[in-house]
Formats: sequence, C-alpha cells, structure tokens
Amino acid sequence: MKGKRIRPHVSCSSSPSTSTSTPTTSSTSRSPVTPEYVRAAARSQPWKMGLEPAGEFNDVASVQIKGTIPDDLIGRAIYAAGPGRIRLEGADCNERYGHWFDGDGSVMAVRFEGPDAASVSHRMVAGERLQEQNALEEGKGMATRGFWTDAGGGWLRNVGRQPSNPRNTAVTVLNGKLLVLCEGGLPAEMDPQTLETVALDAVPPGLEPGCFLSAHGKHDAKTGEYFTFGARLVGPPALDVVRVGADGRVAAQTTVSLGGNIVFVHDFAVTENHIVILIPPWVCAFSELLPSILFEGPLGHRFRYDASLGTKAIVLKRDTLEVVGEAVCDNAFSFYHVANAFEEPAASGDGVTLRVTLAQQRDADRPGLERQFANMYDAEFAPGHHADLWEHELHVSAANDSVRFVSRRAVCEGSASGALALEFPFVNPANAMRKARYAYAVGRSDAPVGGERPTTPSYFDRIQKVDLEHGTSEVHSIPSGQYANEPLFVASSSASREDDGYLLCPLYDATSHELVVRVLDARNVSADAICEVRFDRHVPFRFHGYVV
Repeated sequence: MKGKRIRPHVSCSSSPSTSTSTPTTSSTSRSPVTPEYVRAAARSQPWKMGLEPAGEFNDVASVQIKGTIPDDLIGRAIYAAGPGRIRLEGADCNERYGHWFDGDGSVMAVRFEGPDAASVSHRMVAGERLQEQNALEEGKGMATRGFWTDAGGGWLRNVGRQPSNPRNTAVTVLNGKLLVLCEGGLPAEMDPQTLETVALDAVPPGLEPGCFLSAHGKHDAKTGEYFTFGARLVGPPALDVVRVGADGRVAAQTTVSLGGNIVFVHDFAVTENHIVILIPPWVCAFSELLPSILFEGPLGHRFRYDASLGTKAIVLKRDTLEVVGEAVCDNAFSFYHVANAFEEPAASGDGVTLRVTLAQQRDADRPGLERQFANMYDAEFAPGHHADLWEHELHVSAANDSVRFVSRRAVCEGSASGALALEFPFVNPANAMRKARYAYAVGRSDAPVGGERPTTPSYFDRIQKVDLEHGTSEVHSIPSGQYANEPLFVASSSASREDDGYLLCPLYDATSHELVVRVLDARNVSADAICEVRFDRHVPFRFHGYVV
C-alpha cells in the first residue's frame, strides 16, 4: 500500500474527562460553541444533536457496562467513519457544509478489552481540507470547496478549484492497513491504535492513476479478493472498476464509459462471477462541469432526477472485468445501498440469473431526499425518503451475451411482515456475494411497511433482521431517545448457522449526548441486549464501519 506520508495531526483539549486517559480536542483548536439554530433544531427533533462536532480523544474507558461482553468480542474493535462535523466551529459556527456527505471525516474506534472493559477513541482525518481550514484565520468561513460546498470569499476562492476529499464514509482493512474511504477521492491510512492519519492517497499496488475509489469496496471472505470502483477524473464521464487479488495487488482494472452525464453511483453489487453497476437517473450533464470549476456553484447541486432515463445496469465478468452487457429498467428506481447479490443458473438453461437486493427509496423523490441531506439541521425526513428492501432480477444470456431486467419484488409486503422503513442493509460478511437468508439494517419505528405514514419527521430508532426467504422482519427496540448507526455483524466462534453471531449496534443517546453500544444476539434480535456499553463521550453519527 502506497500513499503520501504526512505529519501527525496535533490536537488540544476539549472537554473535561473522568477517564485516566488524556483526551484531545475538537476538530479545530477553536472554542466549542453550540449555535442557537442547532439547539432549536434539537428541541423539536432531539436526534439532531447527534450531528454535532465532537472532541478528539484516545482510549476513554467506558463508564457503564450492563451485562457481560461476550468472549468472542474480547480483543475485537469497531472502526466506523462519518462526518466529524457538518458545520465549522468558533466564530465560523454558522458556516455549514452544503451536504451531510460533505462534512469533514472522522473515525471512531470502540475496543472490547475484557468482559467488563471497553474504550473509545475518536479522531478527525487530517486531510488537506482540515489542515487548510485550521490554517485559515477564524471568521473567514470555508477554506476549501467540497462537492456540495463552495469556499467562502466568493469567486476568487473557488475558480479552478476541484472539490476536496472529505474522507468520511467508510472504513476497511486492505493489505493490513486501516483505510478511511470516500468516493470523492482516494483513501487515507489511519493508525489502528492512535487513529492518527498516517498517509493520504493510500492505494493498492498496481492501481492505474486517474480515478477515485468508492467508499463501498467489497471483500470476498472466501477468495480474499477485494472489488471496488471509482469515478475517472480525466475525459468524458466514466467509472473505473478494480479487482484486487488476494495478494493485495491490483489484478484487473477497466474503464466503463457512462455516456454524456456525470452520475452518482454510491454502491454496487458483486456475485461469484459477475459485477453489477446500477446507475439511478440522478445525473448532471457533463457540460455543467466546466461552469462549476470556473464559477461559483458546487457540482453536487447541479444534479437532477430524470426518470425518463430509467435505471441502468452494467454487468461485467468478475475475473476479467470485461463488460458483458447493459440493460435499462424503464421503471426508474433510486437507491444508495446494496444489501447483497448472488447468482444461480437461469431456469431457461441459458446463462445465469442475478439477484440484487437493495434498499430502494420508497418514493422516487430523490431531489427531496437530497434537499434534506443538504441541510441536516433543518431536515425533516418523510417515510418516503427512506427505503424498503427490493430484489431485482437480471438475466445474463450465455447465447448472445445480453443482459436484461426480468422482474423486481418487494422483499417484505404488508404490515404483517413486521418490517420497517430501513437503511444501511447488509448480510453476514461470510455470505456476501452468495445467497444469504438474513439481512440486517436500521429501521424507523413510525414507518412500517404497509402501515399508515406518519406526518411528523423522525429518524432511525430500531434495529431489524430481515428474513429474505419468508419476507418478514424481526425488530429490536432500543430505548426511547436513542438513535441508530449502522450495526455490524460478528460471527460466533462456534457458528454453525448463518445467523450465529452478534450485532454490534453503536447508538446516539440524545438524553445524555453520549455514545452507547448495544450487543445483540443475531439469532434473536428482538430479545434484550446481551450487554450495553456506555461512554461519557459523544461521537457524531457514523455512516459505515468495519470490525477487526
């Protein structure tokens, strides 16, 4: 793994600690201020305080553990990435990033150290944008451009400047290196013990230059391979698709043309023999790129939803990355996350059937969803902005190398299914890319499948386990006032079934402004937690994590 080495980020103190460790501070050295607009937002929707910046701290011990941490988890650690802040601090506290996904990245580590011992660390990713912001005189606003955010100071501060990389979306381990990822650039390497930023632009050996790397790369637990994709930076709109071999080197890389539109592809699907790139019609004309670079107006806010384009699928062979074919689903759908995909012989005897399960937006109101993300402190998520699990069936013909959409179905239907509006779906990593029975996700208690839709906004406050075969969902109720981040699955050391293991569930407790981690029995998700670990520290909402 190569990367640009940097100096360690130096932090200072933020808030008092009862821990024996030495806490370090906020994302900048500026004094913490909670603006009135944040307090007002939290009075009506308490979960919004979970968006607030947090101090940097290392190895802060838990203050309470209910139950006993299972032996299978002792020595394991959760690493999770998310925006460490979506607004600036100090005199610039009214300056907000133009999208949740544009916030400055940070990484959290929760370590299970014994049956009654755990600790948490939290550090900002010391990328170029954070360093430039810290160097800028207070009161001067945004130092750099983001994909959805212009720098302060007008045209001269933005002309010719590409969007900076927030490195805020996901964490993975590749070649023994802890990486924090974002599709807006290349990964950064973090020290797994201190969470210091060790190197920027850390990429696997053999990667051809000129592309970004997705936040949603996928590991194949059976082969040791890693698959990813990223936007190509030079020329007309295109994606690079990459296969990293079990030896950690790039084994194959190809470029896939996207036509005349810049697209936003957040996640993709991989099966045992194929890769599926699904492209919702959330697009920006390529002609908008030059005006965005030369003038004010971030590129991210130039996208539009054009349902007439349909949702496109591009299918590639997994080993060679050769494009097999393309298909368009005329009944366009929008999504962010894929739960899983697998393949099976086609019933006709010709080729294979690919089945992709994803979190499909309930209402095709992608512009409405993006408006919420653009101003999270004012966001009012309607149930239609969230998603349900859908399975999409595609046929890949061996006779003529063609691809077509065959059908789609809702995995859970009607209130009897017990399912809720969801996000962040995934399966046991050992079953990824192959047929799995169960998927796990966060859920929203006031937005059941097939039920009446609420009129008041809310956020994810449940954990659910979806039976993909029977179309039912088992729901875990977390305490009132707590809100869910993406859960993570850890298999039991004696696992004999797919769901033998644990769900690790980081939560934001709005009643105390603290991090809580609940450990659930994945076989019986609706039961009481096996244990609950509380820290007297706040960590902002996370996007995606990884267990080491």
